[in-house]
Amino acid sequence: EKLLSDGGTKIITFTDEELTKMKEKSQKTVWPPLEKDVGADILKEVAAEASK
Repeated sequence: EKLLSDGGTKIITFTDEELTKMKEKSQKTVWPPLEKDVGADILKEVAAEASK
């Protein structure tokens, strides 16, 4: 992280609340079309891993 910021990259740190909102939004809007391509089983596995 320090190497990135020293190189001029702006590091943005999200709160747990912000991360939860982003997760919920993406699962509602991005996942349904993705489910058609990769299948519901794979998305369920991804959701389980993301919840750890």
